[in-house]
Amino acid sequence: MKKLLIFACIFLFGITMNAQVSVGARLSGPYKDFPKGTYKEIANKKTIFVVDDLDITAYENMLKDVWTVNDYEVIERSAFKANKKSYISDKYVISEVVGVVNTRTNTQTGSTTTSVYVYQFLYHYHSKKKDGSKLKRRTIAGVFLTADGETINKTIASQTFANLDKDYHNYGLGYLKNYFQLINRELKNEGYYFAYDSDENKKELRKLKKATLYVPDYLKSKLNAFTGTDSEKENPDDLFKKYDYSFEWISKDALNEKILNAKDEDLFYISWVRANSQKFVNVINARTGEIIYEDYEVLAYNIKKNDISRLASKIK
Repeated sequence: MKKLLIFACIFLFGITMNAQVSVGARLSGPYKDFPKGTYKEIANKKTIFVVDDLDITAYENMLKDVWTVNDYEVIERSAFKANKKSYISDKYVISEVVGVVNTRTNTQTGSTTTSVYVYQFLYHYHSKKKDGSKLKRRTIAGVFLTADGETINKTIASQTFANLDKDYHNYGLGYLKNYFQLINRELKNEGYYFAYDSDENKKELRKLKKATLYVPDYLKSKLNAFTGTDSEKENPDDLFKKYDYSFEWISKDALNEKILNAKDEDLFYISWVRANSQKFVNVINARTGEIIYEDYEVLAYNIKKNDISRLASKIK
């Protein structure tokens, strides 16, 4: 099994990105605009997409319809690691999966708490010097990835993350297509995406009165916060007791295929991302990558009936 080292991302502020997808100069704390000229600077660079555990040809085909903000190149992790110094340059934007394991000790009790963050990260190096010296790394965008408790425990113990495609729920060609659609759109339109609060697109949500909501199978699981392990809910359909519209359970592979093929008609799916003690429930239009519904909650882990009830009330 391929494993990747997790490195300490000291350039983040507190490592508490509070949106499933963020586009901006910060991934945490209060929103901060990009420095003047950043959008133009990004457009004139080449984006290096680093591929982990996915077919590189399929990855390239996915990007053809998605990434238009600048030129790009797709490379495997091994090639990136072998030539990493050459990519530390003001010529490139880098898109790669990174991770952080944070351990904090309570000085009074001596107890420790550990948190894990794994995300698709886009950044670039900026230089104020014409010769490209004195580079400073700058954040562009980030997307939280989520996994079950067992995977997170292994990450903490080994300081590595294993097969991303197999072990992370929202990592796959379809999911990445939608994330990159959103990021590309904001960069081209000189916009930003930084969602601390819950929000929704009312016009798009009305479509769910008639459209089927696709629900990935991993929403059937729940975390035991004391053991750090997941188990399947006794009756997962109970989540949708107060959802009076059409929904359909779907496997991760089947959902990724549907997202990749969603080009002419709208297709909606729900995404639940758990990041330590934070929970994000999103509904995404697979055709456009637009997040039409966001519900963020702190000090929460599992998706519950109330989360789906809130969504149903917004649709109504």
